[in-house]
Amino acid sequence: MLKKSIVITVVLILLISSAYIWFTLEPEKSKKTKPDDTDDDKQQDQNKTDNQQNVDNDSEYKRIVFVEEGTSTTCKACPQVGGVLHELFNPENPEFYYVSLVEDENTQARNRLSQDYNFIGLPTVYIDGGYKVIFGAGNFESVFEDKLASAFSRNVPKIIINIESVWNETRRELNNTVFVENLENSTYAGNLKVYISEIVSPWKDYDKEPYNYALIDYGYNDIIEIDAFGNGTFSKIWNASSAGFKNVYPENLWVIAVLFNSEKKQGFSDPDDVDRNDDKREFDAYYADNADATRVTEGKTPPSIGIKQPKIGTKYLLGNEKRSTLLGYTFLIGKTPIKVSISAESGVEKVEFIISGRRGTTTETIKDDPYEFVWNKRAFGKHTITVKVYDKDGRIDTDSMEVYAFIFGILR
Repeated sequence: MLKKSIVITVVLILLISSAYIWFTLEPEKSKKTKPDDTDDDKQQDQNKTDNQQNVDNDSEYKRIVFVEEGTSTTCKACPQVGGVLHELFNPENPEFYYVSLVEDENTQARNRLSQDYNFIGLPTVYIDGGYKVIFGAGNFESVFEDKLASAFSRNVPKIIINIESVWNETRRELNNTVFVENLENSTYAGNLKVYISEIVSPWKDYDKEPYNYALIDYGYNDIIEIDAFGNGTFSKIWNASSAGFKNVYPENLWVIAVLFNSEKKQGFSDPDDVDRNDDKREFDAYYADNADATRVTEGKTPPSIGIKQPKIGTKYLLGNEKRSTLLGYTFLIGKTPIKVSISAESGVEKVEFIISGRRGTTTETIKDDPYEFVWNKRAFGKHTITVKVYDKDGRIDTDSMEVYAFIFGILR
């Protein structure tokens, strides 16, 4: 009986011990698995955060095509091309940004066209750094819209680019700061260019209209690298006086930041050549991946004036256009109206007509539209016609030309 009691007691002790061990160990097992579940939750939360960040970045991403217009003041077909670009361009909601490269007025523009693009003639339009090229003005608007759409839809690295330009009036300096973010999973390398342009240029095209968004200088031009999913900030100060542009107005400055890919492609300045001995003019093309632009300050642009009549290289009889001259000289026979083209957001204060020759200078001031002066004073030989517009903010623009005049001062 005693032995039986002892056996029962031992069994009970073993059962109680086993239960105690099971209950104490099971929570420990739960404690080990719980942190693993928590890590998974944290990883999922982090993935959600990363994904949300990518969504936010993608929502900020906008692809804008960049266009460079090669032009010159002596190019007869260039005003047609420039007019189409200016009409299609919407600075408030752009599909593209463009800059006018006035080859015979600006060294940077000339170098860009000759050294980088190996241009064959003008007008030539380079879209996205040579991805598409349009040589000539024939059927330009439809051709441009077609090639612009092709450039817009091409596959490019996702790069966010933003520019901020701050003007210091005391120093006459422009501080350009460009922020670049790489949304790709590999390092991005490219050439960052900052184009400083004037919204209304003092340079006039062949039709004596001012160029729009004409390049004057680079505010930044260097190779950059951005790590995968990384970003970078690039800043440089541009001094107007040191660069040789003492008379720029900050409200007339338009700055475009463009990022060109470092991968070299083959380009042709005349890709559609069929009848010029296959002189397509090859060049190394570096495609533009994205662009951003800003106006430096708000305000009214400066005035512009151009001599519309007489035209360079034309013969006139009593103010009537007759024909072009062989050597490009301008001849005026009899009294001749001097007509001008004017733009002045601030309003016109006055227009001066100054005619200089061997026998002296004649000046006439006109304050009423249409700002036209009839030259009927006796004159023989070479003369210079200069016109000046003064706007109501005191800003001035001028234009001039040389003519050979034979005016008898009789007919009225």
